[in-house]
Amino acid sequence: MSGRKKRALTETIIKQREYNLRAKLPQIFRYAALGLLGITIIAVVVGFYRSRNTTPFKLKSEHTQLSTDVVAEVTGYERLETDNGLSKYYVKADYAKTFSDNHQELENAYFEIFDDAGNPADKLSAQKVLYVPEENKNFTAYMNGNVNIESRDGLKVKTNNITYSKSNETADADELVEFERENIRGKSVGATVKMGEKRLDLLKDVEIEAFESPELIKSGIRYAKINAASATYDQIANKIDLNNNVAIAIDSKSKSTGKCS
Repeated sequence: MSGRKKRALTETIIKQREYNLRAKLPQIFRYAALGLLGITIIAVVVGFYRSRNTTPFKLKSEHTQLSTDVVAEVTGYERLETDNGLSKYYVKADYAKTFSDNHQELENAYFEIFDDAGNPADKLSAQKVLYVPEENKNFTAYMNGNVNIESRDGLKVKTNNITYSKSNETADADELVEFERENIRGKSVGATVKMGEKRLDLLKDVEIEAFESPELIKSGIRYAKINAASATYDQIANKIDLNNNVAIAIDSKSKSTGKCS
């Protein structure tokens, strides 16, 4: 085959390949579009499952229209609120983002609340906090992630999500709550911690354990386990009121159990 014929054959093959490639371009673009769509769907699904595992703040109706305009961001944030020379509350956080309506998003936050005489009273901490200021040095704090409460009378509470109102010194939780004070510890699903009243309302599926104490020893009891549908723990009177489906197991010199509805 002569050189001219070879060049002509080569050019024909190249043109045929280019034609085939142009013919396949719409199909290639369709496959690429489908691939991008698949990646987008996967990203959305992954984002959904990640967000599903993060408990969102459950805002009160009056706080659903908070500002989105950021005016300041601070690392290593601290603030002490006072009124007429008396300390009202102290806030510390690793990071604080402040918005135009003065509400804040805080990370790894710690709150210390002072009583009417300006003395330290209650302590609260959480990984994330949405802080909403109110009149008369009050505020609402939505606290999420590893929430810890230590009240003025030694009650310790652990949960994952609470709404704290300074105006009535109350924290509301609707998830699993664990608590302890002196020789008593327990858990329930949902609770209202009334720090000012020194009362703990346990809302559902209550389990309480009481360990050796002078009061129990006088009764010949070393240990008691109590289950109930709901209960109220009055710290001032050191009394627990039980409601519905009550079951009590006692470890004493003469072991006994009891159940009532």
